[in-house]
Amino acid sequence: MTPTDPYLWLEEVQSDRALNWARERNGQSQAVLEAVPGFAATKAKLLDVLNDKAQIPYVSRVGGYFENFWRDANHVRGIWRRTTLEEYRKPEPQWETLIDLDALAKAENENWVWAGATCLEPDYNRCLISLSRGGADARVVREYDLAKREFMKDGFTLPEAKSQVDWLDANTLLVGTDFGPGSMTKSGYARIIKVWQRGTPLSAATQLFAGAESDVSAFANVDHTPGFERVVVGRSTDFYNSENFLRQGDKLVRLDLPTDASISWRREWVFVELKSALKTPRMNSRRVRCWRFAGTRCCAASVTSTCCLPLPPRGRWQAKA
Repeated sequence: MTPTDPYLWLEEVQSDRALNWARERNGQSQAVLEAVPGFAATKAKLLDVLNDKAQIPYVSRVGGYFENFWRDANHVRGIWRRTTLEEYRKPEPQWETLIDLDALAKAENENWVWAGATCLEPDYNRCLISLSRGGADARVVREYDLAKREFMKDGFTLPEAKSQVDWLDANTLLVGTDFGPGSMTKSGYARIIKVWQRGTPLSAATQLFAGAESDVSAFANVDHTPGFERVVVGRSTDFYNSENFLRQGDKLVRLDLPTDASISWRREWVFVELKSALKTPRMNSRRVRCWRFAGTRCCAASVTSTCCLPLPPRGRWQAKA
């Protein structure tokens, strides 16, 4: 006999029944927390910190600008903004607002929460804006014109799903999303990466890579560095392990490195962060794990090690214990 889940109805997260259940328990928790001595004073201090205009506006460099997403008492949902290096060096920089999320949510009657922006290099005038409803993992993706400060009427759009997307070029995206039955992992994330051309329906996108249904998700990343352009796709088999594949022509070449390693790219170099050593089968000890690539040896002992290795045009990682 198959057991039944008495709380399966909570999966309908936006249903009145589920929301009322959550509100009731939120109220119970709030009452317990507010009864703790010093709660009101602690809450006031935290609000002062969060609303302090002196907090550091952390930025990301995007082209010739420095971008920041900012929230305070006047911008509860937040504003996406940018400034120049010259302005950023000042005690009180002048910021240029790109998207006012509070205004957008009000205009569209949506509970929008910022989920990030992916802008196309090298001009950074077109961006893929991700917005989630109420902070959910699923998000809507919409193309935004920075020069006109508006969402493009006929631009790329993805309906609400646990998507991941990157620019291949101005008219092409690499997309992982809900393409229909069988396209998602058991964790609810994209299992398949497809190539999607502008002006065509999502259903016409062609498959580039597919992971397993048991994976956490599939992913794709594009490096647009002039002269060193590359596409890397892969699968996260769990939260700590993944397999990476480098596209070479019409083939995907697996990077034969530890699944728990982290990688990043810079021109002709790949940075590999090794996180585990190799356990000997008959001893309760650890010995160094080494990997060789293009004549360079990279080793990891029991502590985290990072190697900077050259990446030839055509090569394959060779593992050596």
